Amino acid sequence: LHVGGFSFEKNHAGLLRIFKRVVQMNPDLQLWLVGDGPLRSAVEKNVEELGLMKQVRFLGYQKEVSPYMKSAMALLLPSIIEGLPGVILEAMANRLPVVAYEVGGIPEVVKSGETGWLVNAGDEDGFVEAVQQVLTSQNLDVMKEKAYYLVVKEYDNRIIAKKFLEVYEKIN
Repeated sequence: LHVGGFSFEKNHAGLLRIFKRVVQMNPDLQLWLVGDGPLRSAVEKNVEELGLMKQVRFLGYQKEVSPYMKSAMALLLPSIIEGLPGVILEAMANRLPVVAYEVGGIPEVVKSGETGWLVNAGDEDGFVEAVQQVLTSQNLDVMKEKAYYLVVKEYDNRIIAKKFLEVYEKIN
C-alpha cells in the first residue's frame, strides 16, 4: 500500500521500480495506490510501461484509509522529501508495517528493525530487501506492537495537546 499525493516528492517512479523487482519474486502481490494529484497520469503510464497493470490498483483519493491499511501487508513510502508524514503514524496505529526512506522526520518514529524498516534514501536495493523482510519476518507481530505503542504513547492528539499546554505554561 502507498498513500500519498501523486507529486514529485512521493517518488512513485522509484516505488514502481522497487515493486517490479518485488513482484518478480512474489508474483501474487498487488500494489494499491491511494491518492491523486498532478502526476497521476504519468504514474499510470509508467505502470503500463513496466507491465504492472495487473498488479497495481489506482484507488484514487480516499477520505478514510484505515480499511485499506487493515487489509494491506505494508505501507511503502520511498519519498524523496518528507516532514513527519501522518500516514506513517496512521499505519502504525493500524498495526501496519512501514518501509520508508530515511528522510525528514521519518526516523523519529520508524526505528529500523524495531518499529519498521528504514532504508537509506535512494537505496532501491535496500528497499526491495526490506520489503522482502516484511514478507518473511518471524518478528513482525512484535514490531507491529512496538510501533502501535509508540504512536499511542507519544503521538496521540491528547498527549500532544498536553505537551503543548506544558510548554505554554512554562513560557508564562
